[in-house]
Amino acid sequence: LGFNNNVRELGPMTFWDFHTAWFYRQLAVIGEWGSGFQDYALTNRPAYRTNVPIQSFYVQAGYLLTGETRSGLGAVKPIRPFNLSAEKFGLGAWELTGRFQYLDISPEIFTHGLADPNLWANRVALTDIGINWHMTQYLKFMFMWEHADFNNPVQYAPGKRSLSNELFMARLQRFS
Repeated sequence: LGFNNNVRELGPMTFWDFHTAWFYRQLAVIGEWGSGFQDYALTNRPAYRTNVPIQSFYVQAGYLLTGETRSGLGAVKPIRPFNLSAEKFGLGAWELTGRFQYLDISPEIFTHGLADPNLWANRVALTDIGINWHMTQYLKFMFMWEHADFNNPVQYAPGKRSLSNELFMARLQRFS
C-alpha cells in the first residue's frame, strides 16, 4: 500500500497488541492480535484528518518431528545434531510449521483520498507452510511457501496485476 503524494501523517497514532504462546512437548502454538489507528491529512487540508483503523492477527504452529521439546521461543537443541561421522551420526531436528495471518486497513484509506484503490489493496490474508531444519542449536535453515490473497489486484510486474501471490523462501539463521 502506498499513500498518494499529498498525504501526511498528522495527529494521534495508537496501537495495541495481545500475544500468547503455548508449548507442549514437541508442539508450539503462537498467536497475536493487533489493532489501532493512525490519523492522516491531505497537505492542502491539514485541519481535516482521517482516522484510519487497522486490525491484524496471526496464528502459528510448529511441531518437532524428531522428538525434541521446548518451553519457549529460543533455539532448539537437537537430540542428534547434524554430524555425518559414524560414531556421532545425526541429522539434526526437523520441524513442520504453519502460519495464517491477516491484515485489514480500514476502507477510509481509499474513500478519503489517501491512497488509490486502483493501485493498492487494503486487506491481505497470508498462509505459510514450511519446514525448519535445526542442524545444531546454533544453525537453522527455514524453507517456507507463502500464499497471499488480496482484496484488490496488486501489481507484481510492470503492467501485470493479480489477486494472489505465491512465494518460496529459504532462510539461514545463526544463533550465538
